[in-house]
Amino acid sequence: MKLRNLFYGAGVLFMAACSQEESFLSQNESGVLKAISSGSEKFSSRSVVDSKWEQGDEIGVFMMKSGDASPLQSNVKFINNTEGAAANVTFTSPTGITLVNDKVKFFGYYPYAESVNGTTYNVRIGDQTTADEVASHDLRWAGSEEYDLTNSTLSKLSLAFSHQLAFLKVNASLPDVTSVSVSGVNTEAQFDLATGELGGQGGANKSVQLCPMTIGGKTVYCGIVVPTTDLSSLVLNITATVDGKNMVYKYAYGDNTSLTNGLEGGWQYLFDIVLEGSSATLTDIEASLGGFEGGEDAIRGEVSDPQEAVTEIGVPAETDLGGLSELLAGKSGKVALNFADGTYDLTGGNRSGIEFPEAVTGVRFVGSGSDNVKLSIAYLS
Repeated sequence: MKLRNLFYGAGVLFMAACSQEESFLSQNESGVLKAISSGSEKFSSRSVVDSKWEQGDEIGVFMMKSGDASPLQSNVKFINNTEGAAANVTFTSPTGITLVNDKVKFFGYYPYAESVNGTTYNVRIGDQTTADEVASHDLRWAGSEEYDLTNSTLSKLSLAFSHQLAFLKVNASLPDVTSVSVSGVNTEAQFDLATGELGGQGGANKSVQLCPMTIGGKTVYCGIVVPTTDLSSLVLNITATVDGKNMVYKYAYGDNTSLTNGLEGGWQYLFDIVLEGSSATLTDIEASLGGFEGGEDAIRGEVSDPQEAVTEIGVPAETDLGGLSELLAGKSGKVALNFADGTYDLTGGNRSGIEFPEAVTGVRFVGSGSDNVKLSIAYLS
């Protein structure tokens, strides 16, 4: 499900409620569910989003006996083969789900994962610099009522999919913004596909790059994160080019009380960040994003004291001098070399060593621990 269909033109200033997608599973003559007809609805009243399925979208479907924690059939893949984007499509499966003579419930999720531990779906949030990467993080779930199939058949099954994670949008007024990332929010969790409950949150020490999207003629940085009630450590990092240098502006949510419930699953949040020294007004983008009756204002914040940006460079294990030179090519300003566990020989013939591009003004070496990273380095005189 492509992001442009999930979130394009999202009419929110603060939050937008979750979507609902009605799905129907049809039963063939042999008692095997092999086709799912899906209809979709827009986000409810707080937005004008057009929610459509894309060709190739995959969902996983489970059948569970009522009152039993173990699924009767697990993670059956259904695929949308309808060309183009459409609100009403048919998902099909070559194997399908064989019905049983018992009381059962069904549940489904998107996007499909090959490996699911029982009914536990591991949520892992990473960088989202493209629309496809954002869409791949958009966990959606649906659970059915109980169906009594004892001595009876099932003509159709209705499911309602909804977004389970939180969607962030960041608008920064400073010109020449090159990237936006968020830190201090959870990036890991475990989602119980049988109950629709999220737990095991963690990974708040990671930073997640957001995706630039054009909304109302403006560039807004968007991404999905794990819901949380604790926003005290939330920081938005905005990198912009100022006087030829990459500078990082930080907005720390801190003790701001705009979000009394934190970040909730199925909701969207717009942060309007006013950078110190910028005279740009935000009324135009607020208008283009649209509003809703009885809504709240966007979360506003000011940042100052910018720092020169540090370019993070991941160095894979066993990288040699030539490989490091390739990683450094074209880099400028301050760089941080983040070494994975391993042994590195960064010396050359006649003890020649690392040669940094002239545009690099500072270097920081980062390892996972003194016992895990071994460096052999020679410095040029």
